[in-house]
Amino acid sequence: GDHRDQHSFPTRRASDLAAVVVVVAAAAVVGVAIAGVAVVLRHRSSARRVAVPADPLLWGRPGPPAFAGRELPNTDNVAGGAAAEDQSAPPGGGAWWLEATRSSAEEEAPPTTDADSSDSPWCSGATTPVVASRAGFPSYCDLYGAGTAIRVTYDGRSLLFNESRALLMSGSLHGARSGGPRSWRRALDTAVEQGLNAMEIYVFWNAHQASNASAAYDWSGNLDVTGLIAECAKRGLFVTLRLGPYVCAEWTYGGIPAWLGLEYPDIEYRTTDPRWLAAMADFVGAVAARVRAAGLWASQGGPVVLAQIENELDVDDLDDGAAYVAWCGELAVGLEPDVPWLMCNGAASNLTINTYNGQDGADFLAQHGQNGRVLVDQPAIWTENEGGYQLWGESADAPSDYFWGTSAAALARATLRWIARGGSVVNYYMWAGGSNLGASAAAGITQGYAFDAPLCSNMIPHQPKFDHLRSMHAALRRVARALLASGTVAAPSKVRDATTTTTNASIFFDEATVRAFVYDDVAVVENDGADALTASLLGVGGGTTTTCRDVRLAPTSAALVIAGGDECGTVLFDSAVVAPEATMYRRRDVVVRGDLGPWSDAALDLDGAAAAWDDAVVADGPVEFTALTAKRPSEQYARFRRDVSERGLLRDGANELVVQVEKSSGVLLFVDGAFRAHAHEQSHDQGAVNLSLGFEYAQVPSVMRGGVVPTLDLVYESFGYHNLMGRWGAGRAAKTKGIYAAWLNGVSIVGSSGAPWLSAPGLPRGADGAVPRTPQHPATPPCTWSVADFDVAPGPVDAPGACGPASAKRFYGVLQVKGLEAIG
Repeated sequence: GDHRDQHSFPTRRASDLAAVVVVVAAAAVVGVAIAGVAVVLRHRSSARRVAVPADPLLWGRPGPPAFAGRELPNTDNVAGGAAAEDQSAPPGGGAWWLEATRSSAEEEAPPTTDADSSDSPWCSGATTPVVASRAGFPSYCDLYGAGTAIRVTYDGRSLLFNESRALLMSGSLHGARSGGPRSWRRALDTAVEQGLNAMEIYVFWNAHQASNASAAYDWSGNLDVTGLIAECAKRGLFVTLRLGPYVCAEWTYGGIPAWLGLEYPDIEYRTTDPRWLAAMADFVGAVAARVRAAGLWASQGGPVVLAQIENELDVDDLDDGAAYVAWCGELAVGLEPDVPWLMCNGAASNLTINTYNGQDGADFLAQHGQNGRVLVDQPAIWTENEGGYQLWGESADAPSDYFWGTSAAALARATLRWIARGGSVVNYYMWAGGSNLGASAAAGITQGYAFDAPLCSNMIPHQPKFDHLRSMHAALRRVARALLASGTVAAPSKVRDATTTTTNASIFFDEATVRAFVYDDVAVVENDGADALTASLLGVGGGTTTTCRDVRLAPTSAALVIAGGDECGTVLFDSAVVAPEATMYRRRDVVVRGDLGPWSDAALDLDGAAAAWDDAVVADGPVEFTALTAKRPSEQYARFRRDVSERGLLRDGANELVVQVEKSSGVLLFVDGAFRAHAHEQSHDQGAVNLSLGFEYAQVPSVMRGGVVPTLDLVYESFGYHNLMGRWGAGRAAKTKGIYAAWLNGVSIVGSSGAPWLSAPGLPRGADGAVPRTPQHPATPPCTWSVADFDVAPGPVDAPGACGPASAKRFYGVLQVKGLEAIG
């Protein structure tokens, strides 16, 4: 989509057939939608074949993504416009790079870590940048001493590290949504550059233990949780570790492994069901033990100063909900008794801190949280300062669920409103969205995750949001000690109208619109009105200041202002005023490799050797998708076949097949091996829905006489399991996917009275014997695999005007093919 700022294009799911129809239909490229083309790229150096989708925005015509060859002005506006039509092919092929440039050169390039820093000493600053601390705004490196415990306590005002108060500005980074350690290092360097001093990390159970309960946990590659935490420590970043095991997170099944529901079909998740309690305890225990073995808990001198158990827990529908909540708290404290534990946005144990998720936490703080203890004996912690999520086939102006994004001004204002009312921990969710690799996206969620985040998935800062927030972080760091010094939360004060000289009450603005929260000689001043105002803070500070500059308050804003001393009235940061230099970015698509091609094609053959129907399950109807793919937990596809042996059921001419599927699914229909129709439903939801596939069929005489039996083939694709579980109307039972029922011309073809069904997981993905194609990128037959070789350089390309020395300032880029990082 056109975000007109420095986003990368959201990456797409690999081997995508049906989901591509969603995006194509949204772009009104109907011809490509029907074609359902797929693409296979093969790396020459390894000859490994990797499938990627035929995204009409990227591959439907020769050349690069939309906007190639044009520079777009950045705006602080999430909503986009129509895609550009200029998609001419790059010189020599089709490999493209995304470059971010700044029109002024006042700033040095940020430090990066292209070299492996995995063995570098913690907090040395030798190969990595380190958080710059200040009183009230600590760096982990201030407290680091190999093996020396960090004492983490809290009261109603803030966290305390070794008895010193701490303001934490944090960002969410999911290792499993990244390209691996090299991507982490780039992202964490950038977090330090932006002025964060903490990171928040999720652990995804169904990524670490995908196949069954006895399978060994996978901690390799981008699943190396302790490796990611260690990289945070090297840079002075504290860590909040969220163990789940239910995480929501727009992640398929909410992070719960599908095998658990297959093993116990009647299990009740997130309840006192003993099978759930045992499985949950095993997983979170394994994570906690691994963190302990690596010496990463604060009690061991490590950076993990907070941890979370469960997530957004609603127990109002449970008779024993209170017992489950209490059990969660006891489990958490038993895993690690020396760090505070969190339970966010819902029920919370008395042993845990109740924290906030959402877009504006002012009401949460006014009510002292959901447990009545926040700002009383528990600090105000914002675990998810939410920035938006995107769904297939939708746009920013009218999403069916969630919200698309948040402007830089709105995000900064909400953050200052939280700080003004006593908040002392803010975490951006997401700070770096990353990509939903493989089959990890929840129902209907796009491949690019939270791509309105401050850091794009290709490691390019999202401007002007990135720099606007960086300015706010610098201002907060400067005044952190003053904000926290009193130990109490300020009540709002009246603000004087600087344009009025009368002596009566009218010299004050109405507190319903304008107010100041004053901490010593620092204030957060809010203007909720639609008009700009001029205010005076004279007399509201803690000192004896007799002069104070007037403060210009932008509409719908929050400003951090000096409220005493010689600098009284100095605005350190205004949420509504984006510095001009933060908008001086342009996005360009730059060719750095032109070696893609030549292309070859191979038809999707449902009867070929790769199809393996001889291993299919024979049943009265389609086998449920979760059970069918149990041995292939990352599988997104399944095939179903049924002969139409009933005379007259398949008509000569117009026919309709109606299939009942789980929401967020797609179906391709083949009749006698020929593609006939497709249908999909991509909502972020769960439940059954009927899809209609209309098609024409011409019977040959042998069929009419009964000599040949027609065959229906259905190719099914899952767009992910819904991530909700036990909240917002979603049940607590095991989830299902697949085809539930089917009717041909109004007659059910599922059941014991008709012909049997064959069900098999996966697709024939091979492209052996592909026929060379010329010219490059022609229209291809329906459901075609296309193959090309491409070269990848071992490191960054030294190409002036692209990413070499001539334009190294503020350049980042990551090339991923099905999540395999090639260039960073």
